[in-house]
Amino acid sequence: AQTHPGEDETILPAHDLLRARFPELLTILVPRHTGRGADLEMLCGARAWKRRATGGKLSPQTAVYIADTMGELGLFYRLSRFCFLGGTLVPLGGHNVLEPAALHCAVLAGPNTANAAGAFEAVLEAQQFGLVTSSADIAREAGRLLENPAMAMAAGDAAARGAATQSGAVARTVAALALSFDARA
Repeated sequence: AQTHPGEDETILPAHDLLRARFPELLTILVPRHTGRGADLEMLCGARAWKRRATGGKLSPQTAVYIADTMGELGLFYRLSRFCFLGGTLVPLGGHNVLEPAALHCAVLAGPNTANAAGAFEAVLEAQQFGLVTSSADIAREAGRLLENPAMAMAAGDAAARGAATQSGAVARTVAALALSFDARA
């Protein structure tokens, strides 16, 4: 989810590896910027793809769904056992890992997680897997989850527990500010 140029080129070969083992697999590509839909069409090439922004309807033959619209990411997290979180295979620091994790969606991510390093660490540590750097890594980790639905559910639950350890930031900030103001009084 929320992929950037350079990441889709890693995800699609992983999809191909997985589709050979799981012929009914549907990969949902959610670009960070919806204007990239046409570029993703070209990347998908001969794969059986549909694009949300142009009204593409899913069928049993659809292999890749390009979800290039706004406001639907939570739905896709809820429908999926796991996701790859964008901005982590390219040097952008990653996107909000707490969103999928809080919805019990296990997370695969690249090594670039500086934007929320503590949150990524909490989620990936709770899951005890999830760091990927290549198409082969993505295919291996995703394959494990696809082969074992109970493991995927447990990983999603673990991700949610990891995310829960990161809650309460507003309350902690208010408490710290209150202490600061009390010290000045």
